Amino acid sequence: MRVLILAPYYFPYTNPRAYRWTQIAEHWARSGWEVHVLCSRNPDWPDEHDLNGVRVHRVGFNSAKELLLRGKLGARQEGPLPWRGVAPTRIPLDPLNRILLRSWYWPDDAFWWFRPAWLKARSLQQRHAFDALVSVSLPFTAHWIGRKLKGKFPGLFWLADTGDPFALQPLHPLNNQALYRRRNRRAEEAVLRTADRTVVTNEGARRLYDEVFPGHPREIAVIPPMSSQWPVELTAGRSATSSWHLGYFGSFFPGVRMPAPLLEWFRELLRLEPQLQLHLYGELFESIRPSLGEFADLQARVTLHGLLPRSEVPAAMDQMDFLVNLGNRSDFQLPSKSADYWLAGKPIINLTQIESDTFSQFLAGHPLLLQVPVLEKQPSEKELQRCRTFLREHFGRRLPDDQRRMIAERLSPPSIARQYGQLLLSAQEK
Repeated sequence: MRVLILAPYYFPYTNPRAYRWTQIAEHWARSGWEVHVLCSRNPDWPDEHDLNGVRVHRVGFNSAKELLLRGKLGARQEGPLPWRGVAPTRIPLDPLNRILLRSWYWPDDAFWWFRPAWLKARSLQQRHAFDALVSVSLPFTAHWIGRKLKGKFPGLFWLADTGDPFALQPLHPLNNQALYRRRNRRAEEAVLRTADRTVVTNEGARRLYDEVFPGHPREIAVIPPMSSQWPVELTAGRSATSSWHLGYFGSFFPGVRMPAPLLEWFRELLRLEPQLQLHLYGELFESIRPSLGEFADLQARVTLHGLLPRSEVPAAMDQMDFLVNLGNRSDFQLPSKSADYWLAGKPIINLTQIESDTFSQFLAGHPLLLQVPVLEKQPSEKELQRCRTFLREHFGRRLPDDQRRMIAERLSPPSIARQYGQLLLSAQEK
């Protein structure tokens, strides 16, 4: 099997799509497939090279920020980060993107990548005659290249892997909705109808596509989030100390998941349990940092660690006494970290912002899970007391290793790679 993967974000990026498709590509290569990845440039890597059996082709830049920083945007944020201050660049990237570019670009900020990636993808297909094409979105630009390549080579099997819908995000629109709302929907429907197979990460996304685009001709597959490479055995856990450590893992996004509900809840909980410490792990985008200003009183109790390499996530989670999740305000997006929350085996407090919370559905049946609605700005005293009781009753508890093994088998990188591979192989057999 010869496969071309269009993935603007690929190693050394550490974001969820980059991690997922780096693991999948390398697993397929180890299985004997010929795998090519077309991604954006990085100054620390050559434009053409082999990486763990995968042939990597790097062209163009996948955003205006990448262009200005010459491919350095994906660098790790070393923590702990300062509570106040600016992002690790003096260029006002977010205002530049929002005011000067976002008002007119289409389909998204990866439009810079379209032309060089399209020309390279066409050349690679002519040279290698791939059996299958995989495009990875977001950014939707990758799907739009995939659609054009499918039009040029109709016999090429095309799998469109969609982490988040493109046109159906009213809380976090990806371009100027006044100009492009209708065009966005037509484009997303075109991909859904043209791709030989579409994959999403949760049932909510599949339901949304079926409702908005009824009658589309292809079945949509659901393949869940991928876990980090977890060790089967965990440490014995922390012994009781004067401080209890709560860990939140994941980034924040305007409109979908902002830090205010989490920090407001933590501030109120500190009144009942003043020994708590909260650790925030994840990329802290420039647009998010101003929202921390009203919580300056929590600086002594909240540590901003920045983005961790996926290889370090299990150890960081293992050092926490409890894990905390803040659910999305949408019912069709599932955080990629959900798999690691399962495998950590730690007690989890899930703060839900809507009733149909996808994280709650994904972790249904988890015996150490507490659901806490934070629909109002101020958590109720009743809910705070439930949290306090949960903390006291579940300190030091964790899931048995046999339960973790079952979850790991379903969510591990090899398992997820095999699920995608089966889709491609079944198509080739037909």
